[in-house]
Amino acid sequence: MQSMMFNPIHAWSLLDDLWTGRVFPENFIGGEQEARLFSLRQRRLVSDRTRTEARQMFIFAENVILPPSLDISALIGTTLYNDGAITWGNEDQRKLLSFTEPSRLNLVEERATALAPLVDDPNISVEDIIRVLRFWNSSHRFENDATRRLQGKNGFILLQLLQDDLAKGVEEENEIWRKLPPHEKAVLREVFADDPGLEAQNLKEKIRLTRDVYFFATAMSRLSEIGVPTFAAPRKSRTRKAPVGPSTPEEMSRHLVGLYFDNVSMSVQN
Repeated sequence: MQSMMFNPIHAWSLLDDLWTGRVFPENFIGGEQEARLFSLRQRRLVSDRTRTEARQMFIFAENVILPPSLDISALIGTTLYNDGAITWGNEDQRKLLSFTEPSRLNLVEERATALAPLVDDPNISVEDIIRVLRFWNSSHRFENDATRRLQGKNGFILLQLLQDDLAKGVEEENEIWRKLPPHEKAVLREVFADDPGLEAQNLKEKIRLTRDVYFFATAMSRLSEIGVPTFAAPRKSRTRKAPVGPSTPEEMSRHLVGLYFDNVSMSVQN
């Protein structure tokens, strides 16, 4: 089988399986990454089932591509990385993964229904993702409008330098602000009145989770265009039925083998 990208849950499950199996060194994961993995284990998102699924697909795939959100530098230098078995993709694939923020001005809110099952936190709803998409849309509109009204890049950079102080109402304490002429201060205050950035604090965790899954879905779409499949098992959405899949270990084994071979004939001998 060719390269295959793993969704975040199965990517974490594979790394956890290899780490606990001592394929990777003891200090492979630590700090925030270890805390993240522990949280996934506690919530049963990384489990014996997901580790088994990930291990089976790891055997079938020639090369596992980790999603962009799994930046584990300790992987570099391991035998599996040096052999190309686990990477962040080859040069051409990495070009498709090199993006940082949703760039469209008007993100379609209907995408929330497709994104929600890919979020690894079951407490994040479709409505939460819609709020994030609306926040991104309003942020994009604000940035475009601010750049236009401030007459170019330098003016917008000036706004960014003063944004936190303007939000807190302590701009008079800022040395840059004190040097500005009154008419520029008036324009900056007027532009800042439309800044949706204050909502970011209320949506902080939802933005992080939505950004991760938005990146993953975008990467999945881009890779599929060049024939690279993705291994994922979306959680049940509140707005639509989850896809019917194998329910027993035996059915899962047959399903996974079926993904690898075009025609499979299996017999059971007593």
